[in-house]
Order: sequence, then C-alpha cells, then structure tokens
Amino acid sequence: MGMQIRYLCPYWGQEQTGPESFLQSVIAAGYNGIEIDPGGVQDLRHWITVLKEIRAQHKDFVVVAQMVLGEQYGTFDQFREAMIQRLELLTSFDPLFINAHTGRDYFSFRENCALIQSAAVFSNQQKIPVYHETHRGRFSYALHRMPEYLALFPELGLVADYSHWCAVSESMLSYQEATLKQLTPHIRHIHARVGYEHGPQLPDPFAPAYQQYLHRFTSWWQQILDHHRQQTTSFTICTEAGPVPYMPVNPDNGQPLADQWTININMLEYLQQAFAHY
Repeated sequence: MGMQIRYLCPYWGQEQTGPESFLQSVIAAGYNGIEIDPGGVQDLRHWITVLKEIRAQHKDFVVVAQMVLGEQYGTFDQFREAMIQRLELLTSFDPLFINAHTGRDYFSFRENCALIQSAAVFSNQQKIPVYHETHRGRFSYALHRMPEYLALFPELGLVADYSHWCAVSESMLSYQEATLKQLTPHIRHIHARVGYEHGPQLPDPFAPAYQQYLHRFTSWWQQILDHHRQQTTSFTICTEAGPVPYMPVNPDNGQPLADQWTININMLEYLQQAFAHY
C-alpha cells in the first residue's frame, strides 16, 4: 500500500477572497485542503461556519492552522502569553495539526526551549499535534542551530521550509547535508516553496534559469517522503509561494513578477506528477 500525499493550498496571499469563493477554488484546483493563519481572518465565526459546511461535503478535507505572532509580541513574556492564547483559538478550526512559528531568533536558547515545552503541554492536553516551522526569525532560523534543540526534544516535529535556511546561510546547504539528514525523521509537513542563496522565494521556480533550484528542492522533498513512507500512510505538502513582498516585484511599477495563484497551481501539478509513484 502506497503513501497518500495530501496537497494543501495556502490562504496566505488570498485574504481578500472570502471563504466561500476561496474554498471552492481550492477544491476545483484539485487540492485536498488548506493551510490558514486565522490571526489575519476578519470574521472568524463566519469562516469556521463555511469551513464546517465544506468538510461536511468533503469528508477528507484537511485543515492545517498556523500560529504566527506579529512584531508587537517582542518580549519573551509577551510572546508566551500570546502564543498560548493563539493556540487555544486555533482549536476552533479542528486542525489536523498546528504549524507554529515558535520563538524569536534573538530569544535565548532557554527561552525558546520554554516555548517549545509550552507547545508540547498544549498539544498533550488538546490532543492536537504542534509542529514547528523552520523559518527565519524563529528559534529554528538556521539549520546549524537545530541539533541542540533536537538533543533536548527528541520528539520535536518540524515543518520543512528549507528556503529560509538557504537565505540565512547564503548557501544551498551543501556543507550541511549531514545535519539536514539528521532532521529528516523530524519533518511532519513540507512547505513546497523554492528559495535560493539570497532569498526565500524565486519569482517563478519553473523558469528555465531556475531549474537547478527546483531540482535541489525537489530532491530534498523526495528524501523526506522516502523516509516517511516507511513510517506513515499519509503526508501533507503545502504549495507555499507567497504574495508580495515574498514575491519579487518590478521596481518600475511595484507589480509582482509572477502570479502567486498560478505558481501554486503549477507547483501542485508538478508535485502530483513528480510524486505520483508514492
């Protein structure tokens, strides 16, 4: 029996679209679910109502909720209090799991560990997995810092967004392949966005000039899937090309160099074909 890969569409960049229209577009495009940061949702109750109706019609529709806190929570105490409140709010979305943007790169190791521990306590109480995204500005901002966290938290679950580590290290991680492999068993979800040495997102990963980057990221994602097909029957991937300012712009008019929705649909179709054998 093969491993089922479920593909999720990000609400990020589509916030101007109401839940009815967005969710219908997601289903029509062939996605299996969504990933959403409810922190930016205007009418939370309405969103949850519409989402329940969709899930009643589509029993296997997947929802992943994101925990992302703004710059106003700049101190450790502010962050911890807001994080616990936000995690509790996310339970109303009945998510498959929560993708947490945990900690700050300038918090101490001890402070970031305390936040990881708080998330683990919440997860155990609510019976909702909390995974931590590999992301600039968070505790997980750099690949070389991860082993010390894994040593303390051997059960740590991660969301792989390797584009950030490329940008932070100004490399394609060639000299850190051993550390990357050490992390593979901890990956629980993939963000399929293609970055490069100088930024977290290429305008169009399918442009001929960027093929080396697309192939490198695809090989990383494939390594993750190859490992987990022995452990699980399903895995989730979010096509996560983002809007401006993640999407580079034309400096003359400020317009994005590519269409975010189109890039994500192209990535969905590319991955469905590349990973069809799973």
